[in-house]
Amino acid sequence: TSHSIRSRSTARTRAWTTSNPHHPAVLQMIRMTVESAHRHGKWAGICGEVGADLELTEEFLKMGVDELSVSPAMVLELRRRIREIE
Repeated sequence: TSHSIRSRSTARTRAWTTSNPHHPAVLQMIRMTVESAHRHGKWAGICGEVGADLELTEEFLKMGVDELSVSPAMVLELRRRIREIE
């Protein structure tokens, strides 16, 4: 039974890691995607809740993300945050 408990715990940890945009592995995957897109002359954007996460805005700007697509309710807050960073 300890093996099955460990397996479930590992599965939960993996699920949490991939669903947590603040996790270093997730940020690294985003960074790699942005770099690859730019190497191939493409833009890279982030949308949805992750794009609207004001705690990650500065990190996304440092990565070179070209576009943050957010709901209309978040536009002014995101613009304010970007101005604070710049």
